[in-house]
Amino acid sequence: MYNEKNIHETNIQKILARDFNNKGRLWINDNGFAYHKIGGSYIGFRYGLGDGISDLIGFTEVEIDESMVGKRLPIFTAFEVKKGRGKASIEQENFIKFIRSKGGISGIVYDNDNIEKEIEKWRMN
Repeated sequence: MYNEKNIHETNIQKILARDFNNKGRLWINDNGFAYHKIGGSYIGFRYGLGDGISDLIGFTEVEIDESMVGKRLPIFTAFEVKKGRGKASIEQENFIKFIRSKGGISGIVYDNDNIEKEIEKWRMN
C-alpha cells in the first residue's frame, strides 16, 4: 500500500497503470476545470469523463472457455486509486457498482496487490 506522505495519488496512478500493461491496458482519467484564452476573454471548461468516474479506465485481457481457446477478449476495467486510508465518494462507489453489474472489473485500489485481488474476485464470480 502506498501511504507515504511524500507520494501523490497521481504518482500512484502512473505506477499502477504502468505495471498493469502485462494484464491489459489502463489509462489515467484526469478530471478537472480549466480556462482557455480566446481573444481577450477566458472561457472555462470541464475536462475528463465526469464526476465519480474511476481514475484508471481500460481493459483486462482474459482467455475464455474451451470453445474459444486461444482467443483473448478485453473486459472493461476501472479502478479508483486511493492513497493510505483514502475513501471513495458516493459517486465513485456508484460507478464501481455499475461497472461490476455490467460484468466489468472495478474496485478501489491502493496498490498492485489490490488490482490482483479485484481481477481474482471478478474471475470467481
